[in-house]
Amino acid sequence: MISLILCEGKSDAVFLSYYLEKTAQWKIMKKGPKEFAINIDEGKGESAYWYRRGDEVLLICSVGGKTKFKCFFDDKIIEAIKQTSFFTKVAIVRDSDDDTSLEIAQSMNDLLAPLCNNIVLDQWSKHSYTNGYGEQKSIDILIQVVPKDQQGALVLTSHILPTQLRLSI
Repeated sequence: MISLILCEGKSDAVFLSYYLEKTAQWKIMKKGPKEFAINIDEGKGESAYWYRRGDEVLLICSVGGKTKFKCFFDDKIIEAIKQTSFFTKVAIVRDSDDDTSLEIAQSMNDLLAPLCNNIVLDQWSKHSYTNGYGEQKSIDILIQVVPKDQQGALVLTSHILPTQLRLSI
């Protein structure tokens, strides 16, 4: 199983990496699977870090900011999902900033429209789509907004990420 976490910035990716290494025993890999090469632009604040835990593989990417999720997803991720079903789980972790839950849900629905609709924030949901071979596949998706009840950023919040992210990714 190969999972993906998308977050806003490099500091978020480093924080998530450290958190998952310490709480869920993920170990960093020097290189990712040869079936998927991701080209990142560090100048735009993008990053990509690969991890392994037993037979599971995880990619944590920063997209370069909250307005960059769609561009990053469309340019670097969607084809790997639609054509080859490469990722079986996708979690998007984003800051609440000053956006309402409705605005965040709408932007995530726009982002994930090729795969699913009716995104529910802060809980895993299973969605079906047709891959490049005409096969019905499923993907689990989580949109995690941190912190939930106030403005703030992932790395600045005193809230701990829910165990659903730690144990289910």
